[in-house]
Amino acid sequence: MKKILSVVFAFAASTVFADVEKPVLLVDIDCTGETRAVSSKGQGSLEGVLPKGLNDNFSSWSKAFVKTSQIAEKNGKFIRFETVQGGEPGQFSCQKIDIETPGAYRCTVKANTRNEPLKIGIRQTRAPYGLLWSGTFSSSGMDEITQIFRVGKTDKEPPFSMFVWTPGGTVDIESIKFWRVPEKDFAAKIDRPAKGTKELASSTRFPLGLPFGWNVSRESFPGGAASRSNNADAEALDVLHVDGDENFALYSAPFQVCDPEKRHTVQFLYRSDADWQVFVKNDSRHWLASKKVKASPEWSVGSVSFKPGKYAEGFFVEFKGSGIMQLDRFSVRADDEGGLSTNSLYEVRAEVALEPKDGEIARGTRIQFEDEPSTVRWCVLNAPKDSVLELKVTDVYNRTKTIDTVKFKEAKKIATGTVDYLPKGIVKLGQFRVSGMLVDKGGSKAALVGETVVTRIKRPVAWGKDAPESPFGAHFLANENMVKTMKAAGVNWARFHDAGTAYTGWSFLETEKGKWKFSDAQIAMYRNNHIKIYAQLGTAPAWATHFGDLGLKQLGYFGRYLRPTNMVDYVNYVKTVVKRYEKSIDEYFVWNEPWGNWWASAKDIKFYDKEKAAYDFGVFQVATSKAAKEAVPGIKISGYNTYDSKDKWTAGVDTAPGAFESCDVVDYHFYTTANQFIRSREVGESAILSNACVAPLALKYPAMKDKPVYMSEGQGASSGSGVSAVRMTGLYSAILPWKGEKPSIWLKNADMSSKYVVALLAQGVSKIFLYTAHGYVCLCTKPSFITLVGADGYPYPSLAAFSHTASMLEGKKIVKKENCGAKGVAYTFAGGGKTCTVYSMLSKEEAVALASDGQYKTTDLFGNPFSKDTYFEESLLWREK
Repeated sequence: MKKILSVVFAFAASTVFADVEKPVLLVDIDCTGETRAVSSKGQGSLEGVLPKGLNDNFSSWSKAFVKTSQIAEKNGKFIRFETVQGGEPGQFSCQKIDIETPGAYRCTVKANTRNEPLKIGIRQTRAPYGLLWSGTFSSSGMDEITQIFRVGKTDKEPPFSMFVWTPGGTVDIESIKFWRVPEKDFAAKIDRPAKGTKELASSTRFPLGLPFGWNVSRESFPGGAASRSNNADAEALDVLHVDGDENFALYSAPFQVCDPEKRHTVQFLYRSDADWQVFVKNDSRHWLASKKVKASPEWSVGSVSFKPGKYAEGFFVEFKGSGIMQLDRFSVRADDEGGLSTNSLYEVRAEVALEPKDGEIARGTRIQFEDEPSTVRWCVLNAPKDSVLELKVTDVYNRTKTIDTVKFKEAKKIATGTVDYLPKGIVKLGQFRVSGMLVDKGGSKAALVGETVVTRIKRPVAWGKDAPESPFGAHFLANENMVKTMKAAGVNWARFHDAGTAYTGWSFLETEKGKWKFSDAQIAMYRNNHIKIYAQLGTAPAWATHFGDLGLKQLGYFGRYLRPTNMVDYVNYVKTVVKRYEKSIDEYFVWNEPWGNWWASAKDIKFYDKEKAAYDFGVFQVATSKAAKEAVPGIKISGYNTYDSKDKWTAGVDTAPGAFESCDVVDYHFYTTANQFIRSREVGESAILSNACVAPLALKYPAMKDKPVYMSEGQGASSGSGVSAVRMTGLYSAILPWKGEKPSIWLKNADMSSKYVVALLAQGVSKIFLYTAHGYVCLCTKPSFITLVGADGYPYPSLAAFSHTASMLEGKKIVKKENCGAKGVAYTFAGGGKTCTVYSMLSKEEAVALASDGQYKTTDLFGNPFSKDTYFEESLLWREK
C-alpha cells in the first residue's frame, strides 16, 4: 500500500536561497538489499543486521536495547527493528551529508511503524549536537510517507548527519530517502486560502470577548482581556477590553495569505490610554513588521503593513504594551483590497463566535467541572435571511454529532443563544470541540466556521484546599488562569525553574548588591489558589560571579547560573529568601541540573576543577541547606539534583562530607518518550531505588529507603523544542490555516503522559513535577516541551487524562503489580479506604473481557465508562469497586 502524506515545515526566514533545479538524492538507505552483521554492548545493546549506510549510535551510552533482522515476505524484504519498551529509543546515524542553508528538503520513508512513530532528524554530527530538523513518520501498514521542509540560515556548524530513532516496540523499514529539492516544491505544499478571499482574519469582531484562537501572553501578571459593553445600544457589539501590565502581550489567531508576493496590512479600530506596539510575525516568531500606535481616547484606526514571504505556514499579530486598550474590529487584507477611510473597518460580514458558558473557572480556562452545566454560548453576526446555524460537537475520540439548528427567518444583525453540547451518545468527560456553521438558504456556507474547545473534568480531590502530600506537580507561571487550570487538573505543587525562577532566584532579586526586588504578589497567587511551592535557591547576579572576568556583556540564560564567588553573599541571599517566605514556601531545591551547563560545563568552569564539579556542588548543597535551616529550622531541602542516568554525578556529589544528611529529599530529572508502563524487563527493576542515579545512595545508606525521591523535572510524551516540536493544537480545526492534528496524535500524547505518571508512582517516586505548562507563545508557533496545555496555553487533551489519573490516585500508594493478558500490566493502588487498579498494554479483546465484570466500575483514559468503540489498543484502563 502506498500513502503520500506531505507535511510542511518552515524555519528561520531568509532572503537568500541557493535553489536547485531538480531533486538531489543525499541519503538512500535500502533495507531490502545487502546487510552486515552487528553486535555491540555497552549501557545498551544492538544485535542483528544493518543495511549499508546505517550505523549504531547508541549502544555505548544509551539504555536502548535493539534487535534487528531482515525479513522476506511475499511483498518484498525489510529490516525489522525490535526495541525494548521502557528503555530509550534506538539511535542510528547515516553518513554525513551536505546541508546547505537555507534550503528545501524532502524525506521519504517506506515503513510499517505500527503504534509508535519513527523519528528522523538532521543533527550536528559532533557536539553540541544541535538539531536542524526532525519529523515523525507514522503508518499502520508498509506505507510510503513523505515530509517536505525548509531549513533557514543557521549558525550551527557542520558536519551534519541524518539520525533515525526507533521507538519502543516493532518497526519494519523498507527504505529511507532524503533529497534536496527546489524551493517551489516546498512552497507548493503550504495551505493557502482560496483565491479571491478578501478578509484573511478568522474573526473581525469581539462579541464574546477573546475570540477563539487568540490568547494572552504567559507572562501576563495580572493583565488580561475580556469583553466589555461599548455603549447602551442593544444592537452595539461588545468590544475587547485589554488591561496590560509591563509584561503583557495579546496574540491573534493565526492566518495565512493567498499571495505571499503581495504586501498586506493589518488594520483595527482601537482606543487606549497609552502607546502600544503592534507586531506582525510568522510561525517561526520572526518579526516581519511593527508599528507604534499612539494613545487615543477616541476610536482610531491602527495599521501595520508587511510583506509575508513565501515560506511561513502562518502569521499572527502581537499587541504589546501596558495600560488600557480596547479593540472593536480587526482585519487582515492584501493592500490591493483597499484600506480604511473612516472608522468603519471594511464591509460587514457574517461571523459565528462561541465560548464556554461561565462556570466556576470557565472564563479564562475553558474548563467546566462535571457537576456544572455543559453549556456553550453562541453569537451570530449579520445572519442572512433564511439562513441556518448548524451546531455540532466533536468529542476527544473524534466522533461528531449535530446538537442543534437555529433558523433565521429574517436577517439578523446580532443573534445569541446557548446550546448543551453533551447530547445522548456523547461521553461526559474529556475535551469537546463545539462548532457553528452558518448556511444560507441555498445550502452554501455564509460565514467561516466558528468553534471553541471545552475541557470537562471532575472536580479534583483537593479543590479549594492545600494538599502537601500530593504527588502531583508541574512547572507553570503565576498567571491566574494558568494557576487555576493546573489546580483544576489535580496539580497541587509548582516547581520554580524557568517558570518561576525569577520569583526566588538570586540574580533576579538582588541585581545590585543590597538592593532587593521581591515577587510577593506572584508567590501569593499560587498560595491563594492552594498551590504548594517547590522553589529554587539558585542563580546569581552578575556582580557575584565571574561574569566580568569572562568579559561577558549580557546576562543571558546560562549566565545567571555562573557559580557565586562569595559564599557570604550567597548565604545572605538564602537566609533572606527563606525567612521572607517562611509562611508561604516550605520546600526548596538547590540550583538546577548542575551536572550540565548550569554548573559542570558552565562558562566559568575554567576557574574551577571540572573533575571536582560534583564534589564542589555537594559542598555547595551542604552550605545551602545549613543556611536555610538556620533561618527556618523546619524547612525542607532537596539535594543531588541528578538525572536518570547520572550515577557518577550522584556518587560524586556524595563525596562531599554531609551531602546525604544535608538534604531531606533526593531529586532527579527524567525525560523520555519510551513507554514506562510495561512489564519488568531483564535489564532493570521497577523500583525507584534501582534507578541508576539513585542506586549509589540506596547501596550506601540504609536510611535511603525512607528518604523521599522526587522526579522534579521531566515528562513522558515530550513535544520537543524548536524544530523538533509538534504543533500541539489538539482538537482545534477551523481556526488553523494548516491541516489540524490527527486524533491519534492527541490520544497517544494523553496516554503516554498518564502512563509516565502512573509508572513513576508505582516505582515509589514521592512527587512528580511535569515540565512544562509555560513553554507556549500562541497558536501560530510551536511550543517547547509543553505538557498538559497546548500551543495557546489552554488545556490539551492530556490535561483531561491527567485529571482522571490524579483523581484516581490522590491519597493512594502502590500495593501490587501483576501481569495480565498477553503483555498487559496492572498496578493496584490503595489509600483512604479505597482501592483501584490501572491496566495498560491490553488488547481491545482483553479490555472488553475485563470490563464485562459487573462488580467493577471500569473507566477509560479520560474517566468515561469503558466502550469498545472508543478504547484504543494498549491505552490505560481503570477499574474500581
